[in-house]
Parts: sequence; C-alpha cells; structure tokens
Amino acid sequence: MNMTTCPGEELKSAADAIDKEFDSVRNINDSEQDSSRIIIRRINVSIPKTNLLSWLDKQIIYPKIYWYSRNINHEIVCTGSIHTIIGDHLKNLKDEFNDSALLSDADCRYFGGLSFQSQITSPDWNSFSAYQFILPQFELVNKNDDETRFICNLKIDPTKNLIKQKSKILDDLSRLDFDETSPDSKPLHIESRSNLPDQKNWNIKIDKILNEIRTGIFKKLVLARESILRCRTNVNALSLLANVGDRTMNSYRFYFQPTPESEFFGISPERLFFRDKNKISVEAVAGTSHRGKTKHQEIQTGRDLLKSEKANREHRYVVKNLRQVLNTLNAKIEHETQPGIMKLHQLQHLFQEITASLRNNTDDIDILTALHPTPAVGGYPGENALSYIENIEGFDRGWYAGPIGWIGKEQTEFAVAIRSGLSTGKTLHIYNGAGIVKGSSAHEEWAEIEMKFSSVIGLLNIFMPEFTEENP
Repeated sequence: MNMTTCPGEELKSAADAIDKEFDSVRNINDSEQDSSRIIIRRINVSIPKTNLLSWLDKQIIYPKIYWYSRNINHEIVCTGSIHTIIGDHLKNLKDEFNDSALLSDADCRYFGGLSFQSQITSPDWNSFSAYQFILPQFELVNKNDDETRFICNLKIDPTKNLIKQKSKILDDLSRLDFDETSPDSKPLHIESRSNLPDQKNWNIKIDKILNEIRTGIFKKLVLARESILRCRTNVNALSLLANVGDRTMNSYRFYFQPTPESEFFGISPERLFFRDKNKISVEAVAGTSHRGKTKHQEIQTGRDLLKSEKANREHRYVVKNLRQVLNTLNAKIEHETQPGIMKLHQLQHLFQEITASLRNNTDDIDILTALHPTPAVGGYPGENALSYIENIEGFDRGWYAGPIGWIGKEQTEFAVAIRSGLSTGKTLHIYNGAGIVKGSSAHEEWAEIEMKFSSVIGLLNIFMPEFTEENP
C-alpha cells in the first residue's frame, strides 16, 4: 500500500464498504429471509502507521479505550460504542452479558472491566459503574508491521430504517480526527499529596489485620492505599501513558474513559487469565523487591526474594487459590512452572504460571467471577475478604484491583488493574496495595507501597516533590 500522510483515501474505502454492507442487508430483506436479528459486520482497512495514543487523545467520541498487550507489540485504541453492557451490581453481570453480547463475528471484542467490590460507592467512579463492557464503534490496531488497521464495527438492525442507520455511521466516521500533529505535552505539576489512610491510621489497620491472622480468620489480607495528588492543571492520562515509551517490560497498559470527566489507567504486570478456545493460562504474582541499581544487585535481590519466607508464604496462598478455582471450574491442569522472578522496570516479583484445559461449555463470565479477586489483591481464604477490606480501608477501590481487558468469541484476556490511577479534573488518585501475612510489619508494608508508588510515578515521568503528612 502507498503510505500517504493522510488516510482520506483509505477512509473513503471504508465508507464504500459500509455502503456495500447496507446494500447486502437490504438484499436480505428483499429476499424475505430472516431479517429480525441484529447483524454485526467489521469493516477493516489498512491506513498509514499511526501513533495510537496521540490519535485517541484527539477524538471526541466516547467512550475511549487503550489496550497494550503484555510481552508483544500489539496495541489497540477504541472510540465510540455500538453496544454497551453496563450495570450497578456484579450479581447481574452473568445474565446481562450472556443474554445480550453480540459476538457473532469471531474477531469482535468487548473491552471493559469490573469494580473490585460488587458495587460502586464513590461519586468519582459513577461513570464506570460496577461493570461496563464496550463493543467499540471504531478501532485502530498496531501490530508488528508498518501499518495500522482501521476497523469500523457495524451494528445493523434490519427492522429499522437502514438509510438513517447508515447516515449516522458515516457521520460518526467523518468526525474522526486523523491530523498527525500531536498536542503539546505539558509537564504535570503536583502541588500536594495526601494518603488514605495516613501512616498513623495505616499502622492501626495493619495491627488489626495481623491480629485477625493470628486468630486464624485470614492467612493473608491485602490492604490498599489511595494517594491523592492535587495538580496545577487538568490531568491528561493519555499524555502520561505516552511518557512510558518502551519501559513497561512484562506489563499491560490500559486506559478506559467512559466520559470526558474521568479516566482510569494503569501499568499492570499481572494477568488474571488468558483463554484461547478451551485453553486457559493463569498467573500468580506476589512478593516484591527492588531490582537494584546494578546487575549484581538485581541478581542478589532476586535470590533474596526467592528465599524470602514471607514472600513465599504470600505467593503460596495465591497459587493454592488458583488451583482451587481451576478445580471448581472443572479445568484440567496441564502444566505449572516453578516459582521464578518477573522483572519490571524498577521492581521484581515472584511469578508462577499455570495452564489448563477447560470444559467446552465454560464461559468467560464464570471464569471472571471465579478468579476475582485473587489473594494477590484480596485475601485468603477469600470468603470474607471483600467485606473486611471494604470496612477497614476507608475508601472505594472502584476499578482498582478489578479485572480489566476484553472478551472475544475465540480468545479472552484480562489483567488485574493494579499500579493504576483515576484522574478527575485536577486530581490524580494513585492506588497500590500490600499483602499482609504472618511476619508482616506496618513499617515494611508502608515502605513497599511507597516503592510501588515511586515506580508508577517514575514510569509516568511525573515530577513528585516531597510532601509530609502534616503539610500534604
């Protein structure tokens, strides 16, 4: 293909393809075949290589989504929706999704996520709801090649006016902005920082959790902190993600913006699961240390992490839970790696992968609800962990530590939305958690979260002045 500086010719090809699809639907109606069911079509054309984050930043059609798969150069941006599945309580997710999802095309994907708890309680998270999945109207996909694929998903209702439906789609197509000029990237100035909980209350909460562990109620519980950053100007999370570049080894990148007022984004190392037909892969990621400033320090801290009694205890609960969940799903475990080290930009984690085969009738929502939350972000045993966390943390996690990803007919993939943030105007909320087990101390767990916080801030290239608890 001739790579021009403007994709106008390619978009005209997309418009022509849309015309043909509506003509084919009209012909189906004329032939008196079944014309009552919704028809899904995908228009797929090649356009010049495009910077996806810059492109998404310019669009005015919501919702807006970004997804970068871990370990492979495969990134997707989406804007608009031809079908949204949304609800205010997770108990309704299975019925709602299975009754209404439009996955007739094998390449269609619903992008979205779930809240950590069963409901949203904070107004900051209202536009996300307890769950939300989007079948995008427009997608741009970059893979390991020199082109970008532009995809227009069509939802055609043969029982309604086809001319009006086609006109609406072509109008939305004309609203897309393919101008190559990038907006000025202004540095984000942080004016204040506060923590929920602060360090004094954190110590109190950790002591309570350790007492519950001593009495045997929990083996492990994850306590999270919300760092609230007040900024001089409005936060642009897409600009922050663009700062990351290629430094996110072994990590997913994600972005979900349901409305112009709020953005949820993150850089997560943790896969919840990947399904390829009836094969599933799950992971245990737990235990944290610095990588070190030299290669020697990196090797030594990795060895220390592998030998750490506390880190291995925390890790074993996650692995044990994954085996139990796979057994509940009647999945047959086929392979399990030995505990190893996952290396990130500044951190290292204990890591283990389990692969299994699923029954043919196992659906993705069953897998999601069985796996979430893992002990890596919740607790073990998990029966009472959610209610205990909700009562002790003092803030709404929203989508932090919930599953985020996509659902397809042949494949599905979800990450755990950790190392993440919520931007609302001039406020940036950064979330991180620590696993509390026997042998934990409040001081060390506070320091571990500070280490994770610094890693996220460093990746986003945010200048972070020093703030004290007394003068946030």
